[in-house]
Amino acid sequence: FEGVITILCENLQTLDDPEAKAALVWVLGEYADRISNASDLLETFLETFPEEEPQVQLQLLTSTVKLFLKNPSQKPQQMIQLVLSNATGENDNPDLRDRAYIYWRLLSSDPEGTKDVLFSKKPAIGNNLGQLDPELLQGLLANISTISSVYHELPDNFVSAENRSMRRHRTSSSGGVVSFGENGESGLDLPTESTKSAVGGYEGDKEASHKCTIDDLLGLGDAPAPVDQSQPHHEEQSGEQGTQPAGTEEMPSAESALPPVDSMPILLSVEKGKGLQIRGTIMMQEGTPVFHLHLLNTSQSNLSGFRIQFNKNAFGLSPASQHVKAPIVEPSSFAQTVVQLKMDSDAIVDTAAPSVLQVAVKNDVIGVSYFVARLNLESILSTTERLSPARFVECWQNLPSECEKSKSFPHAKIEDIEEVVAKLEESFLHCLARRKVENSDRLVLFLGGVVMPKSEPLLIELSYSQGRNGVQCCVKCERTKLGQMALEACCQMLEQYMVNEQ
Repeated sequence: FEGVITILCENLQTLDDPEAKAALVWVLGEYADRISNASDLLETFLETFPEEEPQVQLQLLTSTVKLFLKNPSQKPQQMIQLVLSNATGENDNPDLRDRAYIYWRLLSSDPEGTKDVLFSKKPAIGNNLGQLDPELLQGLLANISTISSVYHELPDNFVSAENRSMRRHRTSSSGGVVSFGENGESGLDLPTESTKSAVGGYEGDKEASHKCTIDDLLGLGDAPAPVDQSQPHHEEQSGEQGTQPAGTEEMPSAESALPPVDSMPILLSVEKGKGLQIRGTIMMQEGTPVFHLHLLNTSQSNLSGFRIQFNKNAFGLSPASQHVKAPIVEPSSFAQTVVQLKMDSDAIVDTAAPSVLQVAVKNDVIGVSYFVARLNLESILSTTERLSPARFVECWQNLPSECEKSKSFPHAKIEDIEEVVAKLEESFLHCLARRKVENSDRLVLFLGGVVMPKSEPLLIELSYSQGRNGVQCCVKCERTKLGQMALEACCQMLEQYMVNEQ
């Protein structure tokens, strides 16, 4: 079998059948330690991950995790961050999303245990139908929709006499067959509080004794910040329920600066949040990044004890405190809060998608929920620091051509350039100079911003023809992925003010 791996890899591009793709992706993950360019081959599939069939996506996820476990270097780490982000934040396939969350949890808490799961010895494939007693086989077939088919045992062997009596009673009283036991689960006992605490959630999480290159969003299990006992009810008294934004005590100006609720995207849906909906947006406020959150409770329980954590990201963003200052959110009510953020240049990591921020939020009732927030230019550019024209020219000349990203709109024109400049200024991209190209009707605008926290220059050149088609946006930044993020944001904004005459 191993002798044909090279031939299979050479014919990678000829595969178009989903089953064939999934099979080859499995080979790449299973033999990643023997295929020297396994990461390059898997990366070609990851480029089209959102468009692949579900069976291919599932196998890509598993094979990328296998690659990382066998070769935990920088490139596999970036690949696994990308595939986990796509699988959990940009996919509506529950099988794929749930498997990604399981891998995420395993990698964050016990990488060695993850190896035991993925690299366990495969049992030999065989047909054991002939080994079953014919009478037992008939009984299993009659109960194929129950847990008997999993245990390979008849119900009488593991359902208690009390539950069997209850089932017979309900059958006779209703005139039909009732498949539920006393606890509503086919006669199986519901878990006790002791078993819940043993297997559930974040209570009792042990501190990991290993070093893992995947960031631990599950650090929410740490002990909460100490609370001043002299004011035990401070949180509950921070404002009226659903009317006054919570968590604004430390920011007197935050209440007046709260964005309209409808303008904040839904980050966590009611379905994924088990009754909790979260809207939110990140922005700069008085030179400091803040996370505006709108918490809507559609469950039947009071929600409290909110905490928040970020995965490592391209801007070193993290909550100033994991504890979220929010009152108890009663059923069918909401609360608004402002989470103070901080930026740490030492915590910056190179990610495949700089605009993606992976977030975990926990409360005392529902537990931990995961979602993805999108960073925009307003959330990463300094509101106080400006580039000078001289520094713009110096940085433009010193940055190599590989740092340049551009996009052209040959069939579009800008009708009012001043509206465009005003919109860019709102995003803290300041117009530094304008000039006319010699012997041409082309006009060029030079704009710049400063990316926090390392004061990285972000340089933009916008060229256009007054009243004529032809617009080009060019971005230069030392970090090319950050430059691509800025280019996409600028072009998205430009499209609102361009007229396409194709």
